[in-house]
Amino acid sequence: MELKTLIERLGVELKLPELALNENGVCFLTFDGRLQVAVEAAPEPHIVFMYGVLCPIPTEGKDKLYETLMEGHLFGIGTRGGTFAASSQFGHVFLFKRFDLREISFEGFLREMESFVQAYDFWKKKIEAGV
Repeated sequence: MELKTLIERLGVELKLPELALNENGVCFLTFDGRLQVAVEAAPEPHIVFMYGVLCPIPTEGKDKLYETLMEGHLFGIGTRGGTFAASSQFGHVFLFKRFDLREISFEGFLREMESFVQAYDFWKKKIEAGV
């Protein structure tokens, strides 16, 4: 399945007929009016990233935040298989997940998206509460 086809099917499933990739090849979905999730093609063919910004990289308390994230990341249990990352280039801490569209069905992708959004919501709330 190609990303464009995945997004079109996602639009039908979520009753969002206008859902599409933007000019940069990214599709943004908003859940509960506050959780913005991006779906984007990776440089490798058939690989797709799903990600959300958790917070800006803090100038103070970074060690505590990173320690909490690493403890929650153990074996992917607290992230439901997602991965934490920080990018000084973008200035944010992210939760992301990588998919190979050759190895996942559309239904599997929907289940993974739901699981990702639940983990993203949990960690976003936790960070907003001060870790």
